[in-house]
Amino acid sequence: MTFKSFLSGILNQFFILLETLSCIFLFLATLYLTKEKPVVDDIQGLTGEIPSEISQLTKLDRLNLDDNDLSGPLPDSIYELDLLRILFLDKNSLNGTISSSMNNMTSLTSVSLNENMFHGTIPNMTGLSLDKFDVRSNNFTGVIPVIGTDEFGYTFDFSSNDFTGTLPNDYCEVNVTSYKRLSTDCLKTEMTTSAKVQCSCCYECCNSEAGCNECSEIRSKP
Repeated sequence: MTFKSFLSGILNQFFILLETLSCIFLFLATLYLTKEKPVVDDIQGLTGEIPSEISQLTKLDRLNLDDNDLSGPLPDSIYELDLLRILFLDKNSLNGTISSSMNNMTSLTSVSLNENMFHGTIPNMTGLSLDKFDVRSNNFTGVIPVIGTDEFGYTFDFSSNDFTGTLPNDYCEVNVTSYKRLSTDCLKTEMTTSAKVQCSCCYECCNSEAGCNECSEIRSKP
């Protein structure tokens, strides 16, 4: 057995243990299981679906399952993690929709779901206070939701989706200099008659064909 296959087996055995012996992990505060490519190249990460038993980790503060091979929808039970502050599930093959139940996870400060296959609309989440909400490179549709923000720097990325309409004015009422990144598909190119999203205050405008540009550069053009 190679070291890569051995380590991959260890990662997946953790999910099996979580399903059968979840009581052991009741006081786990941080769960960080992600492929570390610089350490072990081409390692196979976690596969399958996130188990519903994840809700048994009632003390969980940070959940990072970035860069694995996870699939399927988010289990409804994940929204029961009342103490969770950090939710990072980037670069998997997760799908399904985002439940309005996330609005009840009032401890959340950072949510990153980029480079998955989520679809449908995202409900407004005005009950949250986030400094990061990154859903780029998915298949979301409808209008961009209103997300509650905190008083610090913000990173909101809605680009590379199928959102349409106008960015809610709630984002523009915040001092634009407070944003670390506010990105939507608001970039029009010679190949498109109009941008997918109309935005008057975006930090960065993107287009699936042309990439992204800082809006200050775009607005400076005649």
